[in-house]
Amino acid sequence: MDFSKKLVLIRYKKGWNQKETGDALGVSQRTVSAIEKGDRNPSKKVAAKINELLEPYKDEKPLFAGDLEVAAKIAKLEGRIVELKKKVQDYKKQNQELIAKLSSPVVDNRQNRQ
Repeated sequence: MDFSKKLVLIRYKKGWNQKETGDALGVSQRTVSAIEKGDRNPSKKVAAKINELLEPYKDEKPLFAGDLEVAAKIAKLEGRIVELKKKVQDYKKQNQELIAKLSSPVVDNRQNRQ
């Protein structure tokens, strides 16, 4: 099983979100998302930790392929939600800065010339 599926399985079994999984692995939520999407491979240290987290489940009956696919889709959607929340925060900050600039008093340079 590749690491993207292993991460999804860990999250599915433990009921964790990407941030909680990242905390357990010592990586960021963004790294967890990239590994789950297959955009990035884990380091040897993180790979070992992933296998360690799966150890308690090694004797369990495997999930049906459909269950894993659903869990993978949920994981991808959760990652996208996190990305969109960050964008919303960035837009709010930009709007606050713009409002602050527009609200500041305007200095009339004509008065200073006389």
